[in-house]
Amino acid sequence: MGHLEYLKRLIEAEVARREDKSLAHRIRRARFPLTKTLDQFQWNWPKKNQPAADPKSLPSELRRAEVQCHFLRRCRLGKTHLCIALGHAACVRGYSVLFTTPSTSSTPCRPRPATGSLKRTMQRYLKPKLLVVG
Repeated sequence: MGHLEYLKRLIEAEVARREDKSLAHRIRRARFPLTKTLDQFQWNWPKKNQPAADPKSLPSELRRAEVQCHFLRRCRLGKTHLCIALGHAACVRGYSVLFTTPSTSSTPCRPRPATGSLKRTMQRYLKPKLLVVG
């Protein structure tokens, strides 16, 4: 291997390392309670004995799910997985994300006497490109 090829590989490895580190940082800052991806989501749940959805069809599946909101009407598992998976996908694409729950996000918003904590809390929730409340 020549010097130029060696330097090229070295630079490519460094770029990949920095991208991985940046992604890990975004995911850590998002504060997901666990790692879930869209590839792991069982679109056919709770129906049994059906093949999993083709990953190529995810955008149309998401649109259908959004329009029908069937996962909200059923009040079954899957909503949090979907929220985390969408937030994770945003992290992978380079966006800043913060995951929180309704109970966690409303607690710091209670009025406090002139400490400025409400302003800091609101800035924390407004800073990320995507706020996921799941």
